[in-house]
Amino acid sequence: MKEFIGGTIIVIALLFFALSIIGIFVPRKLTFFVSKTENPPSRFKIFVTYIFLSVVFFAVAGSILPQPDKIDETKASVQQPVATETKQPEPKKIEVTQANLPPQTSSQAEIQQTEKYMLPKLTKEEASRCDLAPCPAGTHVVSYFKKNDPYVACPTKELAEYTNFALGLMVMTLNVSGGYRMPNISPITGDPEYEGSTKIMMDNLRDSAGVKTFDQAMAVCRYGKNGRHLVVMNNRENESMIWVADMKNQSNFWMPKSSLNLK
Repeated sequence: MKEFIGGTIIVIALLFFALSIIGIFVPRKLTFFVSKTENPPSRFKIFVTYIFLSVVFFAVAGSILPQPDKIDETKASVQQPVATETKQPEPKKIEVTQANLPPQTSSQAEIQQTEKYMLPKLTKEEASRCDLAPCPAGTHVVSYFKKNDPYVACPTKELAEYTNFALGLMVMTLNVSGGYRMPNISPITGDPEYEGSTKIMMDNLRDSAGVKTFDQAMAVCRYGKNGRHLVVMNNRENESMIWVADMKNQSNFWMPKSSLNLK
């Protein structure tokens, strides 16, 4: 009911407001009751009167109509929880020592020992060399000889060690210099002249071979040949020389393992 009465009063207020606007533009005698008077009021008075009446009716309507409840913004606001930063305790540093580590099993120790002495991956040709591949007694092998990689065959292991060591030093110097330089040859022993540990090793090998000069050793040794089919007779571990037999020529001799390839 209050809404109806309030709405009616608002309509009346709007009517008076409209009349105040119309009164400015139409003749004064045509507005409201003023048309019957001899001295009608001025347009300004008519405008003020209608505006006043419209304001009064708007105020009455406002008092009758229900007012919407005001929302307490402070109560309606949702308080968001404030995240507080908590410092995490720093992890305790543990010093890793051998005592802290668990004991190794036998298999782990064996794997580490094997990895320590593992050789790099070899080519097919390198893997067939007797200084890298197993060549036990009875293995059929083929000799390898080139000008830049020769070998000497001797009747004893000591002679083979001495002559191939001296020959290897000369060939190494030639290969490093591109074939233009040789080491100095001793006029006394006939082998390369070196100082320090190399000279000591050379002297020891010569003494073990039982000779005084390189020429004396080569008098009983021979330069090797390429492609000789041989049979391993004795292959000792941790030694550089191997004893082989030439079945075709019925001869035995010592030579470097690195100059033999598996068939």
